[in-house]
Amino acid sequence: MAIEGVRSGGGIIGQIDPRVRLIVAFVYSVMVALESGPLPLAYASALPLCAVSAARLSPGALLRRLAPANLFILLLWLILPFSYPDRSVGLHHALLITVRSNLILLTTIGLLSISPVFQLARALRKLRFPRKLTQLFLLSCRYIPVIHDEYIRLRNAMRVRGFKPGTNLHTYRSYAYLVGMLLLRSYERSERIYRAMLMRGFDGELRTLRTLDFSGFDALASALLGAYLIGMGVLKWV
Repeated sequence: MAIEGVRSGGGIIGQIDPRVRLIVAFVYSVMVALESGPLPLAYASALPLCAVSAARLSPGALLRRLAPANLFILLLWLILPFSYPDRSVGLHHALLITVRSNLILLTTIGLLSISPVFQLARALRKLRFPRKLTQLFLLSCRYIPVIHDEYIRLRNAMRVRGFKPGTNLHTYRSYAYLVGMLLLRSYERSERIYRAMLMRGFDGELRTLRTLDFSGFDALASALLGAYLIGMGVLKWV
């Protein structure tokens, strides 16, 4: 199962060891979040553009993933200019947040979205990421869509019974019942899944038949990406 809604191909990016991509995505995100100069940000835009192009991602799915974050950023454009005596300062901050956020999102999507979730979880464990957090990441990616499907079924059942939302006590009570039933069914499902995993010998570790082998291609990709990140650091202090 890949990260849903984005994967279209994989390209050369998908051939790079996921551990390398995770480290690069993390370091890049931190560096971009701390950057404010126009030249370093222009230089930083090369990685997301190349990653998205090389991964052969679906443009439509990519835009759908960027839309929610940019809708939130749009609110900042409406608020920040009026938060400073000089509106140009607020506009500058809004523009900076927009550029940073989209660069980080594009890089994360370009480097990681083409990998199966289980592969990313395995890479996190190889990088000594805490076991429980890795399990939380893996199970969340697997079962949040299942919970959403359950919500759709409950909502459709309410509509079949003639429910029409409004600003009244009946509507609030109905939504409360919906949330409560969703939580109850999610809990019951989690109990069944956990018992099924225990019956299959699950002890908290992620074991697979495939191993993550660091190849010569991975070493070359690491060197090139590392040099690129060093260039970002140099530009920050120039």
